[in-house]
Amino acid sequence: MAKKEFKIGETFQCGLVKLRVEKPEIGLCKGCIFSSSFYDCDSITDLTGPCSWDEREDKASIIFVKVEE
Repeated sequence: MAKKEFKIGETFQCGLVKLRVEKPEIGLCKGCIFSSSFYDCDSITDLTGPCSWDEREDKASIIFVKVEE
């Protein structure tokens, strides 16, 4: 069975960028690497899984944060 979503705290490789799943501190999308991109969030869910609480199994809203190494 293919993985459908990443858990809070989990890190994963997304293309050339390493991302970590976090709970947003303020607002739904503030701090998400994809919130200021040219892409609609729905266009990346095949790579990242859903970020909205109503689409996730754990019912938590999440954001994706770039991991600096």
